[in-house]
Amino acid sequence: MPSDVNHPNPPASRRDTKRRRGHGEGSVYYDRSKKCWCAALSFGVDAQGRRPRKVYRAKSKKDAQQILGEARLRAGAQLASRNRMTFAEFANGWLLREVALNRRATTLRYYRLLVDRYLIPAFGRKRIAEVDVSDVERAIAAARELASPSMAAKVRSCARRIFARALAGDAVAKNPVLATEPPRVAKKPMRFFDAAQLRTLFIAAAGERMEAFVVLLPTAGLRPGEALALTWADVDFVKCELRVTKTLQDNIGPLRIVEPKTVNGRRIIFLGRRALDALQRRFSAAAVEGFDRPSDPVFPTTTGTYQRRKNLHARFWKPLLKRAQLPDIRLQDLRHTAASLSIAAGTDARTLADKLGHADPGFTLRTYAHSTGYLQREDADAVERHLDGQALNELQDATWLPNWLPENADATH
Repeated sequence: MPSDVNHPNPPASRRDTKRRRGHGEGSVYYDRSKKCWCAALSFGVDAQGRRPRKVYRAKSKKDAQQILGEARLRAGAQLASRNRMTFAEFANGWLLREVALNRRATTLRYYRLLVDRYLIPAFGRKRIAEVDVSDVERAIAAARELASPSMAAKVRSCARRIFARALAGDAVAKNPVLATEPPRVAKKPMRFFDAAQLRTLFIAAAGERMEAFVVLLPTAGLRPGEALALTWADVDFVKCELRVTKTLQDNIGPLRIVEPKTVNGRRIIFLGRRALDALQRRFSAAAVEGFDRPSDPVFPTTTGTYQRRKNLHARFWKPLLKRAQLPDIRLQDLRHTAASLSIAAGTDARTLADKLGHADPGFTLRTYAHSTGYLQREDADAVERHLDGQALNELQDATWLPNWLPENADATH
């Protein structure tokens, strides 16, 4: 064991230092392995609910005690500053420091809308440590009245995130949002085409410049942004597959090509005959247009640039539905159609989740549970066919006669 002779005031044992600690005030102890005195202070709670511990090293016990005192003063000043901070100041800092740096521009814009329109008007000027349950309930009620129950639920979720970060930084003593009742939101029925409607759609889109786009979404299960971000380098006609590695972010301002949100969003999708034929026709047309290079978009504008979904929706999708006399659904609903068709075809949950880019097959089944109606109808019909066939076999194989007929009676009477 190393000698402590050369170190000023070494403790007789670690146990002695524990008796000198002040409760909640940090600790001073001698580290024999590093041959130095240490001052340790825990302050605040991180996002995982743990108390982060900061350790300072010094040459002597007196220096360690002085460092610990200064650290406690700084921590106290930080806490006092946080307690004086208004909700608006904290929320704006949260948006700039965390959301803007770690999330997409669409997410930042979404949270900014909720904060500016509903949370700050309700209690933005109050100190964040003084915001209580009634303040949060008032903001939720305003969102429900001005917008919808769905918006009220979004406002509550945003406030919960903000106060969770404030709690982790000791700016508040508790999260007041947790004591509020979540708004009840009626789930809207998911809209999609059945197989007959989809065949009608394909017939109406035949020969159109965007025919392959219409075929690809309901057969490959792509999101509209993923399909619009495809380049010819992502399509492999030999292996009959395409690679999804990016998506088109269509916000206010210039279009941006970004990576998928999750690792599972990057995937390889195998193409059926219908989708492959449509893509080959699209490639032939792109060669004539001069947009067939590997870096060119598969579905460009007439000038070769990426398309805005809003323009595509208004100039192509809406007129196509009207011409085909089909229900007015969104482009995104073609992805729901793809999931419904796969479930009806008997595709297992894991395969379907991989196709759609979901990490959890359970999420896929919960999201597209409506599609089990196909299977239930098929099951009911299959049971009836089985019963009918079994009854017919029994009649054909019967060698018995009803016991009320005479032994030599004519069965035709």
